[in-house]
Amino acid sequence: MNPLFALLTTGLGFVCALVLTRGVETPTTQAALDQVPLVTTAASPSAQPAPVISPMLVEVLEARDASLFAGACHLASEACSQGRKALIAMSFEQGNFEGVGLAGVRAVVSVSAKDNLSTPAERRSELWVDGSPEQATALAAWLVKERPAAVGQLLATHQSQITFERSGASFRIDVPGLVQLVGEAITDGSCCSMPEFRLYEPLVTQTEETVVGLATTCEFQGTELLSRWSHTDANNVHVGRFEAGN
Repeated sequence: MNPLFALLTTGLGFVCALVLTRGVETPTTQAALDQVPLVTTAASPSAQPAPVISPMLVEVLEARDASLFAGACHLASEACSQGRKALIAMSFEQGNFEGVGLAGVRAVVSVSAKDNLSTPAERRSELWVDGSPEQATALAAWLVKERPAAVGQLLATHQSQITFERSGASFRIDVPGLVQLVGEAITDGSCCSMPEFRLYEPLVTQTEETVVGLATTCEFQGTELLSRWSHTDANNVHVGRFEAGN
């Protein structure tokens, strides 16, 4: 028998006997009570609810400074001097990272490389986030941790108003004074049925999760860190969505 349990049961039994036989508290009863060791149990901390972890559900548009879907000669003519820059626009439908909710956040990343983005060339990027400072910090950390090959060296994170619109096949992205991307996804399936004419894998999602879009406007005005570029009236946009676990 556990010694503490034996001590408690013996002492309490003695006290109960005294109370039953005498019926009232006496000095002897009180003395017996004083002999019973006081045992306290530390209150267990209240259980904390487990953090809610939900997968990232993200709509994404990736625009390049070169065509993604075109004839072989056209693609080859651009490959040497173009295809080094990209815009990645994301709209988070749900998800969180390190305890910070990202649902409703919109973001645009500008990526620049020393060589074509189909190679493992060194990359630099800047990030703009339409969300709280906490969400901007969490999203930057998520990109660096989960998509390091896409963004490379993340030079700076900014907060800005961002318009991200999808309606049917149409899309529009706007970061005031900095980014404009307008166009439509190719809905006839030709970009999927003729993969030999499709170049460049998406940076943050998978090819099978996207279709190619035609950009009627695609402009990045440039910053102190990344140069200006544009590529319009071309099939240069990956249009899709992806799901990623935490």
